[in-house]
Amino acid sequence: MKKVLFILLAIIMAYTGYAQCGSVFSITPIASAGNQKLRVSLNNVGTTPTSTTFPITREIKVKWGDGATGYLSIYNNNIHNYSSPGTYTVWQIVRTYDSASNTTYCIDSVSHNVTVAYSPCAASASVTLNPLNNGQATVNVTSLGTSPYKRYTFYAANPPYTYVYNGTSPTFTVTYPTSGYKTVYVYVTDSPSFSCTDTIVLNFTVINGCTGNHAQFSSSVSGLNVTFYNTSTYLSGAVMTSKWYFGDGGTSTAYNGSHTYASAGTYTACLVTSWRDSLTNNVICSDSICHNVTATTPPNVISGYIFQDSSLTALHVDSPDYKVWLIQYDSATTTLTAVDSQIVHSNYFMYTPYQFLGKAAGTYRTKAKLLNGPTSGTGYVPTYHTASLMWNTATLINHTGGSSINKNINMQVGTITSGPGFIGGNVSAGANKGTASGIAGMTMLLLDGAGNMVTWATTDANGDYTFQNIPPAVYSVYPEEMGFTTTAISVTILNGQATLKNVNFLRSESHKTIAPGTTGIVNINDNKLVFAIFPNPAKDKATIQWDAKANATANVTITDITGKKVYAETVSTGTNTELNLTGLQKGMYFVTVVAGENKYTEKLMLQ
Repeated sequence: MKKVLFILLAIIMAYTGYAQCGSVFSITPIASAGNQKLRVSLNNVGTTPTSTTFPITREIKVKWGDGATGYLSIYNNNIHNYSSPGTYTVWQIVRTYDSASNTTYCIDSVSHNVTVAYSPCAASASVTLNPLNNGQATVNVTSLGTSPYKRYTFYAANPPYTYVYNGTSPTFTVTYPTSGYKTVYVYVTDSPSFSCTDTIVLNFTVINGCTGNHAQFSSSVSGLNVTFYNTSTYLSGAVMTSKWYFGDGGTSTAYNGSHTYASAGTYTACLVTSWRDSLTNNVICSDSICHNVTATTPPNVISGYIFQDSSLTALHVDSPDYKVWLIQYDSATTTLTAVDSQIVHSNYFMYTPYQFLGKAAGTYRTKAKLLNGPTSGTGYVPTYHTASLMWNTATLINHTGGSSINKNINMQVGTITSGPGFIGGNVSAGANKGTASGIAGMTMLLLDGAGNMVTWATTDANGDYTFQNIPPAVYSVYPEEMGFTTTAISVTILNGQATLKNVNFLRSESHKTIAPGTTGIVNINDNKLVFAIFPNPAKDKATIQWDAKANATANVTITDITGKKVYAETVSTGTNTELNLTGLQKGMYFVTVVAGENKYTEKLMLQ
């Protein structure tokens, strides 16, 4: 215990003996230097204690009384310049601390007032360059001091020209024969007693030779948009500034101008170029020039390129022919209309240009179809800008009435591999047309589980389509037609159940929809069970339609996506079977039919 008390006592004695915080300083006005007229010097006269026990450090902060603060050097005088005469309260704050742990031992502060005033000879000066007289500079001196009697000495010391003036005029003009940075010294004294002196140093740039400098510009026109290029004479040592007048009330101070006119016509555009002193920003000289520019009616062009895949392993169709449509969407009728179309040709497979001229402002889609390539299987599918298979995901073209270029179409291609699968079906007009009729020429897309195209086909004159040699996987069948909202059908190709027929769709003109019709399963061996389910999607009821060859007893079960059985019935396949779905929630279900050794499962959607 005594040992601990002894250590504490030693610490206290060390602190009281060495960590002194006295803040002591003096401050006095001092003579001006250069262009600083109100200067003071602060002399810190405090001492920094030392200790063998603690690493003691003193920190000195000064508040100068004009809003400025700073940390001072401990051992040297410190200079501060005030911006205006007056009396200021200067504070010095001394902090003593352990520099190892930053622990503060003590803080002390003290203040002094200091009064600063201009000397009787104090003055300021500025330089004005005369743009009408090359190389001419005028120095003007403004008195700050109280003496009414002053004498001025101007000394321009820049080889090869040296000039000395001694008199009572505060204005002095000198003409330099060469360009470059110049220095003028101004000495101000109290006359006739010569009791005080002030010295002013001025630095500036003289450009001697503005007579040969000219404002110049060129321009380029793109419809109503005109770009102006400043080509005025470059002048070493000067800063060039621009002022554009576009002839329709518009102006700009950009180095190179750019302007969009409201209407076509010829306008007088002018450029005023000024060369300025890089030190003082004073104008040395200026020049101007005007040219007529003609803004034209925008070309109203929607154009771009149709691209095939450029890789060496991709499908290439040499000398391709495309039909390209320009399509607009009418939000009032929710319909898409092809407002224009064209057939384009290229001798080079990679890209083919297209162009629609004179089109009004609006929102458009473009679509391209390869005319001389394969019409099904592996090949290029009708594609929208930029690379969409469906109109509702196509990139829109917002045409503002100006030139709209680079609206390219990247053709999409199927990459199907061989397999045992077969998918077939029909697209018809549906009951709303009175009698069902097949829809010919519709693009049918077969998409994989990620929504990427596998292959495609086109419906024939009866509205029928087929996909053959399909590998086992889960697919979506998607009919694509402009302006119609499509509901795809999900199908699964299995090794033991590789043939799917009756994957049918109904197209409604009144509702602008393409929706699933009946779906069915046909085993690849015709002497086995065959059935179809319709409608799918269904609501309260669905019907199993058995093939005429099917005449047996079958067990029908329905399970939800968790595997829970929600329906079970033993039926005869000789007549259609109606499934009562009342009470089931909306969603996906699986209908399983077992007859003898045959078992088949089909998806059923409830709406």
